[in-house]
Amino acid sequence: MVPRVITSSTETIATLMGLVGALMWLSQQPFAERLFRVIPVVVWAFFLAQALSGIGILEPDTSALQGTNALLAPFAILLLTAGTSLREVRALRGAVVFMVAAATVGSIIGVTIAYALFGSFVDPEMWRPLAGMTAGWIGGSGNAVAVNVALESNPDLIGPVAVADSISFIWLSLALFLSAHQNRINKWLFPHAITPAICPPIPSVRASYPQGATFNTTSLGITFGLGAVVTVVSVALGEPLQMLLPNSGLGPFSWTLLVIATVAIILSTTRFQPFAAGVGAPIATYCFYLLMAIQGAQSSFSAITELGVLLPLVATALIIHILVVVLAARIARQDAAMVAVSSWAAIGGVVTAPIVANAYRPSLAPVALVMALVNYSTANYAALFTSRILQTLAP
Repeated sequence: MVPRVITSSTETIATLMGLVGALMWLSQQPFAERLFRVIPVVVWAFFLAQALSGIGILEPDTSALQGTNALLAPFAILLLTAGTSLREVRALRGAVVFMVAAATVGSIIGVTIAYALFGSFVDPEMWRPLAGMTAGWIGGSGNAVAVNVALESNPDLIGPVAVADSISFIWLSLALFLSAHQNRINKWLFPHAITPAICPPIPSVRASYPQGATFNTTSLGITFGLGAVVTVVSVALGEPLQMLLPNSGLGPFSWTLLVIATVAIILSTTRFQPFAAGVGAPIATYCFYLLMAIQGAQSSFSAITELGVLLPLVATALIIHILVVVLAARIARQDAAMVAVSSWAAIGGVVTAPIVANAYRPSLAPVALVMALVNYSTANYAALFTSRILQTLAP
């Protein structure tokens, strides 16, 4: 019997919500504890959702899921940021600037060296969409589109590069997988790191909450209600702010996240902070897992086998980027968490970076968001600079 295909966005979201809930329940069971310690829930959520999509059970409406992301991501970021003590964030100011720069330089160096090695085997005009990919790595998809338009990239070349770029999910999966082993990594690779010790990556509903934030109907209503209102208002302000400041280079979603970040920082200094820290953290964690499941359901890698030399080109660029960020972390005496967050604040942007931060150290979520937003503002300049280098290397 052929399984029923789920195409309705409502049914898709409900299925993925059930999947994430089941995984979170399993992760708390004694018989599965060791398995989830090795492979975190967030990795299972991504790949199981991808498998459901790959075998045809899910055929989601991509536009509808993107609309869900546009609400879910700001809501989760708000709760996680508002519940965070900003003392650790303030202590990382110098390191944040250094690691943002390292991730940017790593992307430029990685793409440049990879193109120098493999450029003679690809289309002579491939340097244009590769510069666009660099913009996407440093900033986001909006930056990639802007740079491709500016460089007049051939649409027939943009597609294969975009598909090859999807192998970055391997680095995302590895980064999330390694979050469960970060203590060992820090002892081996970052023994002199000055960042705080690892805290539990998954807030438990049974954990002890800050005083005044007991998990009950009232606290849940306050946390969920205020979070939802702030999220909806922030989303509504995104487009007007872009129209008001058209030369800012920020799209509506970027403005939404700026508003969310500002309001969350303000709320973290008020009596709402214990509610967000105690009640909001499990909700935010669930939302981040659901976001990863949604991304998994939309991903498809069937075309990768037809990419030829583009695949090793992009893989080489990605490996060099990671190595540069690791070297920078050793210089700045940072740990594995900052390596993963710095890299994904560039490659993944404002949605993925807080997810990665939450897997390693939830208090780094505001840092991840700030790093991603800074990358948005510098990506176009860095990518256009990279395009000049690639053009000189073009066969």
